[in-house]
Amino acid sequence: MKLYRYIWNEWIKVFLITGCLVVGLIVIQEVYSRLNGWIEKGATWGEIIFLFLLKVPLFLPSIIPIVLLLSVLFSIGVMHRKNEIVAMRAAGISLWKISQPLMFAAFVLAGTILYLDASFVPWSVETQSDLETKIHERRVNAESAEVATKQEKKEIVRNLGYLNFHEQRLWLMGNYDPFLRRGEEVTVYQMDEKGREVYRIRAAHASYDAELGSWSFEKGRELFFDGESEEPYRNRGFETLLKPDVNEDPQIMIYLRKKPQDLSLFELRRVIDAYEGFETPAIVPYEVRYFRNLLSPLICFLVVGFGVPFAASGVRTNPMIGISKAVGLFVLYFIVSNISTIMGDAGVVEPFIAAGIPLIFIGAVAVRVFVKAQ
Repeated sequence: MKLYRYIWNEWIKVFLITGCLVVGLIVIQEVYSRLNGWIEKGATWGEIIFLFLLKVPLFLPSIIPIVLLLSVLFSIGVMHRKNEIVAMRAAGISLWKISQPLMFAAFVLAGTILYLDASFVPWSVETQSDLETKIHERRVNAESAEVATKQEKKEIVRNLGYLNFHEQRLWLMGNYDPFLRRGEEVTVYQMDEKGREVYRIRAAHASYDAELGSWSFEKGRELFFDGESEEPYRNRGFETLLKPDVNEDPQIMIYLRKKPQDLSLFELRRVIDAYEGFETPAIVPYEVRYFRNLLSPLICFLVVGFGVPFAASGVRTNPMIGISKAVGLFVLYFIVSNISTIMGDAGVVEPFIAAGIPLIFIGAVAVRVFVKAQ
């Protein structure tokens, strides 16, 4: 239908221009904050450009709804100022039919967000990590030990700890290098089903083999306990100790050091899976964020639902008033989202409900505004 193609073409032009502008601003900010660091690490310009390209998908799930809202408001607003919306309504074309091409766009963008979060972002994060590891190892091999050690200190994670509920193991590391997957001053406590210590490893160093999924320990001691006494009944030293059954992924430990909002859907899922079957308040914020990201694509439909009627307000009304209302409603959505997140993190409501409250709120407003405009 020609009308649908016209509305689509008007919208897509604004969407692409707005999207490129927003992405460009984000890339400039990333260049400003990260370029010098990558140059100091010895990355080539080809690697730096590739790293910046890998960064872009990480921001897209967050900025797509905002760009969609702005593009809907401006494209429909322009048609309103030209009285094209009035002509369509006078010809018997309902607001729903006018919105259909944009609802199709919302469907495509919602699917894009899901694909990015579920597939492309994890690949981007993994590829970026592998490339940074390669740059890091190349620098360590090329530079003198003194300079390399000085540079490595910037990357070290200090006082890293992790409790594996499934295997009843507690990890403590004084220092951990995420690029080399190597820890220093490592202690691993093994408990039985009653929480009593039965085994302990103390090592100067420990390294994780990602391919084998296991740890090896260097220059340390093994301590064996009977579960009753605090003193070990056996104590032996070792130069190298391979433990195939000790398979905790250090990346999970790193994820737990980050804020939930800094993790992708894939990373959040890995954290939740690591604690599956065990209720602990520390994981609740990650569950809230996971469900929030999982439901976030639905906001694309709601953005069209309240954006179109606000932008297509009557001819006697200043179009900017409708646009201001839509932007204000979007800001209110984020306020409600933050409040529901606090409630979910505090355990006042279930994580899934906390994630759904903002969508229910904005959905009720969108339906009311759309029906009224019809």
